[in-house]
Parts: sequence; C-alpha cells; structure tokens
Amino acid sequence: MVKGSSYVDDLEGKVLTLKVYADGEMRSIDSTRVVHGRFNFGGGMDSTMLANVFLGNLSLIPIVLEEGEVKLSIGETQQTATGTPLNDSLSGFIQRKTQLDARMAELPHIESQMIMDGTDYDEIMYELGKQSRQIADENDKLITRFIRDNYNNVL
Repeated sequence: MVKGSSYVDDLEGKVLTLKVYADGEMRSIDSTRVVHGRFNFGGGMDSTMLANVFLGNLSLIPIVLEEGEVKLSIGETQQTATGTPLNDSLSGFIQRKTQLDARMAELPHIESQMIMDGTDYDEIMYELGKQSRQIADENDKLITRFIRDNYNNVL
C-alpha cells in the first residue's frame, strides 16, 4: 500500500500514475486522484520492485514497492518516500545527493562574492578548487556506499 500527501496546490484534482519499467517500457500499474492533498495507491504485488510516480509524462519521485506501507510526501521543493527499509534508504540517498549538488551549484555565487570582495584571483581559484574537490569526493563516497549497500536489491 502506498499512501501519500501533497502540499502542492497544483496537484489538487490531478491524476497520479504509478509506473514500473517492464519489457523495455514504462507500464502503468495503478493511478489515483489527489483529493484534499491526499492520495493512495493500492493492490497486491508478488515481488519487490522499483517504480515511479508520474504526473502525466513527468516523473515526480522514484519509490520501492515492498512489503509495508510507503508514505509519500510531495512538496514544492522536496519529495520523499519513507516507511519501509528500501524507501528510507533511497530517500536518504536522494536527500544527501541533492544537498551535495546544491553545494556545488553555490560555488559560482561564492566566486562572484569573493571577486566583489577584492580577493586575489589565484586565491579564489585555489579555495574554490579545494571546495569543489571536497564536494566531489563526498559525492563519490556517497554513491559508492549506496551502490555497495544495495548491490543485492532493486536499488
């Protein structure tokens, strides 16, 4: 069972579709309408599988269909799927990866600020290079750990 809520006004009354990748294409396995910010996907399953929640042709969030109740939260800036071990793991990974990507995207702003502060160009390049390498190293470790921890499951 997948239960969800949305805090995005634009989703009210819209149909969300749960799709899985099978035989080379995305196939719908269930759909639901968002009513008062709430929605449910139901039905039985015979194995754990990776799925995606779609709004039309737009994938909103990947989820793992596994034993237990998956709780989806779809907001304007963050989407989470929690409540089961694999979904907790996937959501934690996505959240950490998003944080690292945001830190990397902030570097040009830091560069501009340092230039406006009159910092020497070589010093700027040294500092930003150091920060960029640190973020890239954290990213590599995060991805490697996620793959290592999940090599034997659908993630």
